[in-house]
Amino acid sequence: MNTKLVLGSASIGRKKVLKNAGFDFEVMAGNIDEKAIRNVNVEKMVTALARAKADFLLPKIQGKAVLITADQVTVFQGTVREKPKDTQQAYEFLKSYNMENPVMLIGALVVTNTKNSKRAEGIHLSKVLFSKMPDDVITTHIKNGCLRAAGGFMIEYPELQPYIKKIEGGQDAVMGLSVSLFEKLLREVQT
Repeated sequence: MNTKLVLGSASIGRKKVLKNAGFDFEVMAGNIDEKAIRNVNVEKMVTALARAKADFLLPKIQGKAVLITADQVTVFQGTVREKPKDTQQAYEFLKSYNMENPVMLIGALVVTNTKNSKRAEGIHLSKVLFSKMPDDVITTHIKNGCLRAAGGFMIEYPELQPYIKKIEGGQDAVMGLSVSLFEKLLREVQT
């Protein structure tokens, strides 16, 4: 690919997914007020957030580039869970996960080509089933930075591995960026 890629996210997970998939990219974080964008339809909300991040970052990009923006929330037992507001909420999130109820992850991806002004977007869905986590594992995960992740967990972190019983939809999607969806959207904006 000749065009520069810009990941419009400070997400450690998204950076790791793109790097592991072999892409070279720059990072620009868009500071938008995510709480100002709400919708009862979760797919519409995450798409609106990913679009808002793109709209915020596009004027800051110099030259030709493909901008990748994303957003993701988790839904557990019918309730939307974004990034935990504090360590207490992170603890409550992690303590509640169990074998009977999967954690649903709904993510949106927006890819914008500054050369031709084309934009493509899509949704990726995934599920994670956890077994009960002991308090020491939860405490370690909170110390390792889970406040940066929707639902309060980062599945790539070693302390969680023994408690992840099943992943549907791909680890990359759970980490916030479905590579197959990204490649599809990239083709759409390049034609």
